[in-house]
Amino acid sequence: PRFDIVVSAFTLFELPDRKSRLQAILALWRKTENYLVLVEQGTHAGFKIINEARDLILHLIESSSKREDDPQGYIFSPCPHEFKCPKISVDNGIPCNFQASYIPLSLKDARITRKERYSYVVFKKGKTHE
Repeated sequence: PRFDIVVSAFTLFELPDRKSRLQAILALWRKTENYLVLVEQGTHAGFKIINEARDLILHLIESSSKREDDPQGYIFSPCPHEFKCPKISVDNGIPCNFQASYIPLSLKDARITRKERYSYVVFKKGKTHE
């Protein structure tokens, strides 16, 4: 079966090697009907994994656009382009990440707001701006 939205959050980093991650990403893409959302820690390692996924999916999209049998796709968010990520070429030590605040579910720390940094990419199947 295929699903309208497929999400992998903070799991690709747990896989033992690049080959395993790429196989998992490919399997997730094949299960995707509309949107594939990938989220990892907002660290250098998490950002690197998101870019591995980004490169793989963009390669698959480019390959499928040369054939008629597979749907096309594009980066839906956060990037407004499909070129190499400029954060990779800039050696300033800051990965592309975002921050979210939350209150943990633990009752003893109910009033303490925490912050988490994450890197992500969302792909959409179909033609650009469909």
